[in-house]
Amino acid sequence: LLRNLLDNSVKYSPDGGLIVVRGEVLEREVIVSVADQGVGLTPEHVNRLFEKFFRAKSLLGRHVVGSGLGLPISR
Repeated sequence: LLRNLLDNSVKYSPDGGLIVVRGEVLEREVIVSVADQGVGLTPEHVNRLFEKFFRAKSLLGRHVVGSGLGLPISR
């Protein structure tokens, strides 16, 4: 899952954009977050992130390659 989140951050961030990976160790778990400077997602898109073949349209002005299966398989 982390690999796919990082791949998506790179794909959907502008050239030269900053990607931050943060990890926090709790008593019985580790929380990892990935933040980027990409165009973001609408609430509707967030609800569909793990749907097979769902791909939000890129607003970067460039084609983003992918199958729409990365996050569903990782889940």
